[in-house]
Amino acid sequence: MEAIAIVEALIHGLLLGGLYGVLTLGLSLIFGVLDIINLAHGAFIMLGAYVAYTMFVFAGLNPLVSMVVAFPLGMAIGLLLYRYVVKRVIGAPHLMWILLFFGIMVFMEQAAYNIWGAEYKGVPFSLPTANLGGMAIPYSYVVGFVAAMGMAFGLYLLLYRTRIGKAIRAVAQDREAAALMGINVDKIMGIAFALGIAMTMAGACILIIVQPSIYPLMGHHWMDLAFCVAVLGGLGSPTGALIGGFIFGVVETLVLRLGLIPEAVLAPVVPFVILIVTLLVRPEGLMGARGR
Repeated sequence: MEAIAIVEALIHGLLLGGLYGVLTLGLSLIFGVLDIINLAHGAFIMLGAYVAYTMFVFAGLNPLVSMVVAFPLGMAIGLLLYRYVVKRVIGAPHLMWILLFFGIMVFMEQAAYNIWGAEYKGVPFSLPTANLGGMAIPYSYVVGFVAAMGMAFGLYLLLYRTRIGKAIRAVAQDREAAALMGINVDKIMGIAFALGIAMTMAGACILIIVQPSIYPLMGHHWMDLAFCVAVLGGLGSPTGALIGGFIFGVVETLVLRLGLIPEAVLAPVVPFVILIVTLLVRPEGLMGARGR
């Protein structure tokens, strides 16, 4: 029985880990290209979740279908934010963009309070659970994993199979060299920032299938988790974000399912324990610097 519980926890961890990785891709992409940490990352996850909720309430759309709304909306928001706000702090002292993104986060949370209210909401969308050899595997986890891997594969094709993707990678590696090769660095950074926001909001549409609670401050938890996953995989590395997501999902699930910590209230410390260990053992992360 113990063996079955461990295998079930591993499967659940891998399925959740794929989603964690995709929710971190936008954070890593923005850092890799712009060299800034989007402290409002969690707020954009919250906004994407509310977009899916709104599309369900007013149009009856499946949360996954809502991705076709959340993604272009995220691109538009990202492009506008970059052009009129973010580009002003590129190259500025770190305190400048820290305060900027903190302000954006607070603004978005207060806007969510005013628009959707403070109470918890959710999308009444459920899928059955499969029983495989005594193991309970929720179909919502499987569907979320498949959708998340589809997003990750789409980003891979963009970055490695298109001209604009090659330009994004060139700017991430060396802005000055990219500019000398005729690449419009400012334009590419704007596209990369918008793409990071769009992927974050689209990923939130997958998230609410697995964990449906939506409220204005939900982004705080997901920002903590995404940051820990990004550091584990290597800040700036999309590949590292996926690998970090899988590792984090497995470790978190094993710790919680097998009762490796004495109290459930200690669960929120798991990401930070992983973060501390990573910083002590390999500060650049699994795929940091050399893996980008």
